[in-house]
Amino acid sequence: MPIVLLSVVVVTWGVSWYGITLQIGEAAETVSISYRFALASAILFLWLIVTKRWKPIPLTAHLRIATLGFCLFNMNYLLFYIATGYIASGVSSVVFSTAAIFGSLNQWIFFGKSPERRVLAGAVCGVAGLAFLFSQGLREVNGMETVVGLALAVTATYFFSLGNLVSVRLSADYDLSNIVARAMAYGAALCALYALVFGQSFAVPMTASYLLGLAYLSVIASVIAFLAYLTLLNRVGPARAAYATVLFPLVALAISSGLEGYEWTLLSFIGISLALFGAALVFLKRPG
Repeated sequence: MPIVLLSVVVVTWGVSWYGITLQIGEAAETVSISYRFALASAILFLWLIVTKRWKPIPLTAHLRIATLGFCLFNMNYLLFYIATGYIASGVSSVVFSTAAIFGSLNQWIFFGKSPERRVLAGAVCGVAGLAFLFSQGLREVNGMETVVGLALAVTATYFFSLGNLVSVRLSADYDLSNIVARAMAYGAALCALYALVFGQSFAVPMTASYLLGLAYLSVIASVIAFLAYLTLLNRVGPARAAYATVLFPLVALAISSGLEGYEWTLLSFIGISLALFGAALVFLKRPG
């Protein structure tokens, strides 16, 4: 059921924001992302072989799979890591939630499919809700750093939305899990290449926090969450599936309030109400 898939994605990705903080500063972003998706890809490959679900994919399709890896498991993450050096993570979450709007926009640009008003209205409500939630952070950032950070975050989100489209096209011809395993490998390889070019160390930080974060991000937030998300994508389309990006910051915020002392305000509750109303607009079918 789409609601079950949505719940899995929202919860696992919501927790992953805290998992990422366990790795920041321990190693270069390119190295951490490379390890994350190399491990996730290896686990997925092993699962496919053990369960006899491994399927060959012709070389002619690998350029598209590499494109998926570049968009979804490479640039999306790298640009957001860099963006957080300029703007608050809460602001980044608000920007990332526009993936739902980008999804509808891409459908119109590439396929001539006009977005439903209900989907656009729901996405706008969700973005507005998160803007209320992170209004304090929005007031604190300013100047050229804000412009650079927002530009990076918007670009990262657009790469994510492009990856969604590539995934939908590929999964029409090939098994989804086999596609994801290969795309993650390509994404990891590209990050490793960046690290080599810039002379960054591949030494694994042997701290409990880093290793715990790597395990969660690789297995739960990558293998399980991405398979759930891309399955949802195929069932309900890019615009509706991308609404998960509007909801998972709510989970991250709940964790932040418990572990990092986030203070809830009236604006926070208004934001939650708007986000949930937006979800209803996107997912509930019109009567009749």
